[in-house]
Amino acid sequence: MRVYKLQATVAAGSNDSIAQLDIVEDGKIRAVQWAGSPSGMDLLSDHFRAEISFSSSNTLDNNDVRQSISGVAVSQNFLTSGGGATSVNQSIAGLNLNVIAGERIHMHSNAATGVGGALSCYIYVEDGSGGKTRSRRLR
Repeated sequence: MRVYKLQATVAAGSNDSIAQLDIVEDGKIRAVQWAGSPSGMDLLSDHFRAEISFSSSNTLDNNDVRQSISGVAVSQNFLTSGGGATSVNQSIAGLNLNVIAGERIHMHSNAATGVGGALSCYIYVEDGSGGKTRSRRLR
């Protein structure tokens, strides 16, 4: 088992590839774990979203996206300012997603104006012959 970590500081707006990593050996993604702490979420419709993807471009607002691996989101809807503490913690296990050595995984984010924070994503990859077909994903 190999553990990869993506770590980024999230800024307001839509941000492509705020962190990236290269898969070093063929294998299978078996689990993904997210941890984050948004800040500045104190107004109506404030949000903080992120995804990991094989695509180098942000696809958070698109349907039928085949490069996306996992995503997280948190929002608060206050009519007046004064939001409480918020965090992002999510784990997804039991995955069976083939990856090929050399493939790049990107982290993207989208946050409301005035919202920022820190975000980590751990990707657990079982080493082995996950990419038997040796073909790349359509980008």
